[in-house]
Amino acid sequence: MKYLLKTLSILFDYPRDEFRELVEVKEDVYKILATEDEESARLIYEFLNSINPEDADEFYVSIFEMPVQCPLYAHHYTLKNKQEQVGQYLLEIKMFFKATGYDVPIKKELPDFLPVMLEYMSAISEKSPEVAYEFAKRYIDPWIDDLYKCLEDKAPNYALLVRALKKTIQKLGSIASKKNNANESESNKD
Repeated sequence: MKYLLKTLSILFDYPRDEFRELVEVKEDVYKILATEDEESARLIYEFLNSINPEDADEFYVSIFEMPVQCPLYAHHYTLKNKQEQVGQYLLEIKMFFKATGYDVPIKKELPDFLPVMLEYMSAISEKSPEVAYEFAKRYIDPWIDDLYKCLEDKAPNYALLVRALKKTIQKLGSIASKKNNANESESNKD
């Protein structure tokens, strides 16, 4: 899930060089991602086919930045304009990062920015899939359907990425469950 999560992090972020490179080598990207989950890889491939790298930054800004139509910040959806709770919510997410031994390098971004959250999950997914899944269930699942509904109307190609993310989280849950079951079996042997 590491590569799927990293790729989604790049694609949900402002289109930079890495974004354009993924578009250029989309067939190779598909092959690599399909080793983690074929359906998610197919959805990402569809997105990469649908995006024009020349207009990607302008389109991104029109949907996610100015004016913001479909925010990529969890607090927008989960707190529903309860501004007084935003600081506590952001601190909670940041403490989750630190509690797992990872200090997300936040490049002038809030910890509840979807690409930052996906970067974190990518970094810990191989070592601790159960922690990555717990994070997703707590901080992404509660609002991802709202983002999907917004994008479905305004940017259907980005809605493909949300579908890929939901599938990736589901697959991560299966991996986490298998790891937990294996750990329980080992504990019962002792």
